[in-house]
Amino acid sequence: MAENKHSLVAYFDILGYQSFLKNNSALETAEKVFQLVKSSPKEAIKHWSNPDSLKDDQDWKIVIDSIQSLVFSDTIVVSCPIAESGPTELQIALLAGVAKNISFSMFTNGLPLRGVITMGSFIFEDTCIAGRAVVDAHSLSQTLDVAGVAFSPILSKYMDEHPLEISKGKSLWNLLHPYYLFPLKNQSELKVRVVTWNDLNKEADSTKQVREAFWKWEKDIPISADNKVHNTAKMLDFFKLHFQSKIPEKK
Repeated sequence: MAENKHSLVAYFDILGYQSFLKNNSALETAEKVFQLVKSSPKEAIKHWSNPDSLKDDQDWKIVIDSIQSLVFSDTIVVSCPIAESGPTELQIALLAGVAKNISFSMFTNGLPLRGVITMGSFIFEDTCIAGRAVVDAHSLSQTLDVAGVAFSPILSKYMDEHPLEISKGKSLWNLLHPYYLFPLKNQSELKVRVVTWNDLNKEADSTKQVREAFWKWEKDIPISADNKVHNTAKMLDFFKLHFQSKIPEKK
């Protein structure tokens, strides 16, 4: 057994997966979806592994090479080992970048996710995972009533205490991962940092985008999922407005 370690952990589960299984008996369709799920974390890590402008950055390479992923059933787990004292800004930025790519690509492929990024004790050996971090991430993820990815309260606070400044008084965290009021299943709310998608079509109707994602692969949208659809469309509108105000178009 591997010694107890600490990690950043991103936990995701696919919304509507039971509906997909119920409505798709063809092995060909199941295989397509399985490959999408299986390849998503690998493609996301690959995307961040070798940017031309940073190909000689050894710190970047060390962090990206340390990131691991595991897929089982409708669940994706991605982790990055950190010091017991906490993660570096680079570790947070890269794992969040990977989480963003996974979440966005799965959504655009009709497999919307909800997820949580947190930090804490974690063991990853072969195909086995354990530790408080993954338990906490799973527990918080199950309370979210939206297809989105939240930073846990403890990690959001840590990011506040370790701002990554891109210019005087401006934090990269506030640009890419602002605070968002997440709706929860028990009708309460939780305000924490959110993984945003800045590559959305800002002209598209958010509700239509979300419905298409939830309906793809012959999935159903039962009445019980209506709140998730509404809340996800609301979140996408927040992303569009956020990046429109933070990064105005050049004239």
